[in-house]
Amino acid sequence: MDPRKLFVDERHALYCVYCGNSPGTDEHVPSKAFLDEPYPDNLRVVRSCEACNNGFSRDEEYVAVALECAARRTVDPALVQRPKVARKLRGTPKLAKRILFNTSPPDLSGDQRVSLERERVERVVLKLARGHAAYEFGEPQLDEPTEVWFRPLTELSAAERALFESPQRQFVLPEIGSRAFLNAVSSAGELLEQDWHVVQKGRYRYLTSPGPFLVRLVIGEYLAAEVHWQ
Repeated sequence: MDPRKLFVDERHALYCVYCGNSPGTDEHVPSKAFLDEPYPDNLRVVRSCEACNNGFSRDEEYVAVALECAARRTVDPALVQRPKVARKLRGTPKLAKRILFNTSPPDLSGDQRVSLERERVERVVLKLARGHAAYEFGEPQLDEPTEVWFRPLTELSAAERALFESPQRQFVLPEIGSRAFLNAVSSAGELLEQDWHVVQKGRYRYLTSPGPFLVRLVIGEYLAAEVHWQ
């Protein structure tokens, strides 16, 4: 049997990829909150319990809206570029008020500095990273990560940006049969560099590496994030 056609992901279908409890639903990774319509075909799906699926919804809604406001330096629905975010700002007063509370008054050019609630952003980044790790490696990462960081792309130095953007060389082969294994090995059996998966251009992309487990992601071509486990 060709080992390239084996998939180990089914072994973990009995577990929520975020907490390890019994799953009751499918979860898109990334959430559609970070994507624009029309949505891409064949969005990644992982198994999740109802509590995790519902429990992250408000944080994801907040992060999606706050990041767009931070990137555009405005909380004015008429000035943000994503129609979905404009609708949320108009139709969800509590969310708009919360983001406005952490926003500086407009400067002379009309720009506003939106401060992000870092705990909420970290929860969402870690949730996304766990989803990508489970989907690509067939091996959920339920332990606490070794490191989580996130910063606007514009705040990275040239050297930091080059390192962050660079494809990952495979030093540890992913488990045979996982999606990461199929992506890492050419038809000739050669190891390949792992480049970015573009879920939706300009909206969301991610990169994974198995040794040690590493997930990088970029939301809205604004926020860069990295999570890794030893």
